[in-house]
Amino acid sequence: MNLEDLAIQEQELLWKIESVTGLMEEKSAQLQQLSVYSNYVKIYQAYAEIISRDDQNLEAIKRAVFLSWYQFAEPACFSGLLNLPEEITQFICEILERKIKNNELDLELKWMLPFYNAIFELPFTLYPQLTNLQSFLSTANSYLWQREIKRNNLSLRGQMGEYWLTIENEE
Repeated sequence: MNLEDLAIQEQELLWKIESVTGLMEEKSAQLQQLSVYSNYVKIYQAYAEIISRDDQNLEAIKRAVFLSWYQFAEPACFSGLLNLPEEITQFICEILERKIKNNELDLELKWMLPFYNAIFELPFTLYPQLTNLQSFLSTANSYLWQREIKRNNLSLRGQMGEYWLTIENEE
């Protein structure tokens, strides 16, 4: 599976998420019945597989980081994300640790990560032993996204792209 296929699958899941109605519990039950939660686990695993084959694939890293963060930042009935494998989240944070240590983050990751951390830091605090990641997040400009977001093509990038397009349109 490639990034384009995964973006299409995510878009299909987003349509399902938008189609559910009712109270949060009712929405969650509908998403469970529609297999949204389990399909997002598969997508998350596919991003991890891409990264494990090619840890230079920053787009897969960005999307996986977003999903791991968004799972904690937004209720599952709104995000479609529930029970993403913790070992993959740790793997992704370890990749970030190495990328930061080797100065391999691109500008987009440099503005996305501090934003996520400023909004909801939990996924990043799960691994205090990742000192480069912790140091980067504690000193990075969490408002850099405001200057940089308009310079990026955010369409067809899965739920991450949809999220950032929403943020950009609110600007």
